[in-house]
Amino acid sequence: MTDFLPHVYGQEKVKKEWKRLLEERRLPHTMILYGDEGLGKTTAAFDLAGVLTGKSEKLWEEIRLWQRESSGKEPVVTFADHQVWYLRPMGMELKIEQFRLFLDAMATFDETVHVCIIDEAQTMMDPVANSLLKTLEEPPEYVIFILATTEAHKIPITILSRCQRYDFKRISIETIAARL
Repeated sequence: MTDFLPHVYGQEKVKKEWKRLLEERRLPHTMILYGDEGLGKTTAAFDLAGVLTGKSEKLWEEIRLWQRESSGKEPVVTFADHQVWYLRPMGMELKIEQFRLFLDAMATFDETVHVCIIDEAQTMMDPVANSLLKTLEEPPEYVIFILATTEAHKIPITILSRCQRYDFKRISIETIAARL
């Protein structure tokens, strides 16, 4: 892992922890990345998904293409040979139909690593939260869930209790200056 998470800046504590957990083969199956907007939570989720699936280059090529050509109206987006799933709110909330698409597909997954990224997880309504909770109670060992949120306090405590939490901190001016 020479350039571990190359798109993530200023979150050295999180990167160091993930690298250690990966080396020890103890990465949690459910994580929540929380912190202010614009700190790289979604980028970190995609970077980690690339490492976990071994398809980082393909994943980022597809993400760039999607960002350029997308209408932004897709309820669920898959990348890297359908091993990385990305759900984000459609309108003001994550809808159960989005999560059901993932669950239906999950039933067909082989035993390679699959990652489900749920962005702005604080917008999931009760049906999504209940369905996710049921899934997290007996998660398949080859599926990793990464939730990203700016408002962790809005995530049901029953879900939070099943997640390893990673706090994304504001990046110091010194770190930004060094990066430039």
